[in-house]
Amino acid sequence: MNFGNKKIVVQVIIFVVTFSVAFFVTKVVLGKMNSQNGELVETAEELDKKCPLMIDSETRLDSVKSVDGNFNYFYTLVNVDKMDNMEDAKAFLIKNAQTNLDTASTMKIYRENNVNLGYFYKNRRGQKLFEFTIKPKK
Repeated sequence: MNFGNKKIVVQVIIFVVTFSVAFFVTKVVLGKMNSQNGELVETAEELDKKCPLMIDSETRLDSVKSVDGNFNYFYTLVNVDKMDNMEDAKAFLIKNAQTNLDTASTMKIYRENNVNLGYFYKNRRGQKLFEFTIKPKK
């Protein structure tokens, strides 16, 4: 075998090894993502079966959904028609939700898997009040 053929053989071997490693890593990463997404969907479905659920005297959890790796909570503020200080209420809820995500032991799985949490609020007549999404801090 001459030098040119050896160079081609080495390049083919390097390509095959590189391709194999990349393929394996992709399968493992995608498999983990699909597994994680499946767990999120399953958890959301289990929580959703318990809905509607009164969280407190003002707040009812209507449903829970997992969409594209995000976990979404849908709430109704049962005694609210219209909010005069909606931005204050929203800021308060964002702060509490973020603190809960960042510190609660029950939220560890969401932090470790970088899951975004969406919160959707409507009034007692079913009209949208506000929504927000929080992300785990790095």
